[in-house]
Amino acid sequence: MGYFWPIRDFGIARYYLSLAPAHRAGKWATAMSHPVEAFGRTIQLFLVDGTPNGLIIASIHGWTGSVLVETQSTFAKLLARPEVDRTGVYILFGPDPKDALSMRAYVGEADSVRDRITQSAGDRGFWEAAVVITTSDEALTKGHVRYLEARLIEMAISAGRVTLDNGQAPSSDKRRIAVTPVISSRLR
Repeated sequence: MGYFWPIRDFGIARYYLSLAPAHRAGKWATAMSHPVEAFGRTIQLFLVDGTPNGLIIASIHGWTGSVLVETQSTFAKLLARPEVDRTGVYILFGPDPKDALSMRAYVGEADSVRDRITQSAGDRGFWEAAVVITTSDEALTKGHVRYLEARLIEMAISAGRVTLDNGQAPSSDKRRIAVTPVISSRLR
């Protein structure tokens, strides 16, 4: 498998990046419950080290979000990036130590991704790659990332392609109630 297997197999970055145009258009709430219109997008991949084996930052033109993808060998470079000081969602991904043919993932959220991902990575020895989803303009609130965490966990369970290392599976329906007032106030 190539370097991009966490994105391709888990589909997290692809799902979150698909929300960008709807968010820009002020239709965040409807994008969460309805499929986004199909139209062309350009995804920019910035190879921080100049190689595809190092830290990669993915973005869409006109969207303030960033998806950072790294391996254990570039973890220190990830932690040095200013993007990980922001509110966001992260995924630790790697082979399942209990089943050599399966993958294991942990999905987390934090006000400062740097602090939480460092702790989570230290607690979980299985991971080989990490994905961090955040924004450059600090537009994600605690309510947004809690919803995204719950939704990503639901998607992983529904896909059945990974074993989750999360102790609990929060419901996105309950998280949606907490996020809706924030979104509706921005739409006015």
